[in-house]
Amino acid sequence: MGFYLRESKAHILLCVITGSAPELEDRLEQLIPGRTTTSQRYKSAVWEYCRPGLTANPDGERERVCSDPNCPCSSFAWSMGLRDGERKRARVFKVKAVQLAEKLLPAFNTPTGIPWAMVNLKSGVGRNWGWASAGSSILAEFGTLHMEFVHLTYLTGNPAYYQKVMHIRKLLAKMDRPNGLYPNYLNPRTGRWGQHHTSVGGLGDSFYEYLLKAWLMSDKTDTEARKTYDDAIEAIERHLIRKSNGGLTFIGEWKNGHLERKMGHLTCFAGGMFALGADGSPDDKAGHYLQLGAEIAHTCHESYDRTVLKLGPEAFKFDSGLEAVAVRQNEKYYILRPEVIETYWYMWRFTHDPKYRQWGWEAAQVSHWKITHYEQNNSNGVLVMFVSCCSLCSLI
Repeated sequence: MGFYLRESKAHILLCVITGSAPELEDRLEQLIPGRTTTSQRYKSAVWEYCRPGLTANPDGERERVCSDPNCPCSSFAWSMGLRDGERKRARVFKVKAVQLAEKLLPAFNTPTGIPWAMVNLKSGVGRNWGWASAGSSILAEFGTLHMEFVHLTYLTGNPAYYQKVMHIRKLLAKMDRPNGLYPNYLNPRTGRWGQHHTSVGGLGDSFYEYLLKAWLMSDKTDTEARKTYDDAIEAIERHLIRKSNGGLTFIGEWKNGHLERKMGHLTCFAGGMFALGADGSPDDKAGHYLQLGAEIAHTCHESYDRTVLKLGPEAFKFDSGLEAVAVRQNEKYYILRPEVIETYWYMWRFTHDPKYRQWGWEAAQVSHWKITHYEQNNSNGVLVMFVSCCSLCSLI
């Protein structure tokens, strides 16, 4: 479930799409940083759409959402609050945010303080996914809680939320990291890394993104978050970022001491992250990171352009003479992921190069139609699971 905002002088268009509930926060969050007016209109749109009395089914997928703690749309709205003119509604959101946070706190009751991936809101019993490196917690999950929990301490004055997430940061700072990289898995019982798999895409992505945004949200006073981000990006540049024979810059994955020359669609958000983090980067490297963001944006555009439908695959390889194309059948699909468009958005905002709008429009011409079949052409085909509404509103 997600929605996008399209602004014009005359109207605001709310584009509603269906899908998995966790995608909602990612898609809303893309358009908010640095856009005060848009942010406020989003919050109003969230209120209008996330109104009481609508029901949600238990598997997290819904056609409409409700103001209930089980609805991710509502929890996102509670965490963001509303503008001054809507204080009455804001009080409701604050109360609900505290209620939800209190239900989540038992997840931190582990020997290390690293939270479980899941917690039963009634019993308080937590657990992890069995597939996650023998039941480890996942970096992109436990490493991204500080933004919401620190802000909740700010809103309520209760230090408990802040203390829980700052403990995670301190624990990570003390741990040895292979080649300076953060593995995706950490065992909450032993405090040891699981499988040595590092990815800027799935399982790791938002850890890096939220360190940077924690620094920005603190008005650049959270220097610890900024240094952790800078050190992590330095290691990523050294070990994961490579240039293909054809000149495409990509971000691979580190698995047990070896670089896998594969880049996931999820990883494409990093182009925008590098651009966002350029200002304030150490050693006067702002220009370098803005250029790196542009190179990642170009690579991800190529992953779209080299398919029949001009929509990028779930993952693409740079190996055996193949570049920016899916190889395996289980990588040849598109599920409305927003990361490439997110990077186009950031690059457009920072550079105003018209090509990013053009690339967005190329994707929009395909993705605004609902596609119920797929086309395939040898190794370059992409299966489109579902596409609906407008996913490029932010580039207008």
